[in-house]
Amino acid sequence: MKISSTGLFLVAASLTSALSAPKADNGLTLEQQEKLTQEIFEKETFQEGLEHENSTALDKRQGYYYYGTYWYFNNPSPYSFIRTLYYPPTIYYGQRFQYLYTCYSWYRGYWGYDYSYRVYWNTDLIFRNYWFAQGYPYGYALYRKGGKYYNYPRAAKWKKVNYD
Repeated sequence: MKISSTGLFLVAASLTSALSAPKADNGLTLEQQEKLTQEIFEKETFQEGLEHENSTALDKRQGYYYYGTYWYFNNPSPYSFIRTLYYPPTIYYGQRFQYLYTCYSWYRGYWGYDYSYRVYWNTDLIFRNYWFAQGYPYGYALYRKGGKYYNYPRAAKWKKVNYD
């Protein structure tokens, strides 16, 4: 068996590359991960533009009970949820993303299989409010039948689901 210097070099280079690659485990405890999630939430851009009509009502609410959970829409989603996502959003929009993703299979379908849906969610406040209004039965009159954004062009591609 003859070993060439080129082969030996390639093996050494591969081994060095593999050892220097970052590890998937970030070494943080669950408590540290939750704290990091809270810090990210506080920096989230949606905080600056809660332009929907119910922001104060949602702030005052004690929680909306649905699907076995109290939802606090202006609180961050827990890291234990975030780490399960194959396509995590750039903007969680409080617990609104988690609420829709957890409670509605149509939302999981749109999120999981449609890249343009994910892009619009991450970039367009009206789009986020429109789809939140599809799953949340109170308020959001501007996004329901007869409202200014009811036939919002970016949302027209997908079927309207609930609460018309």
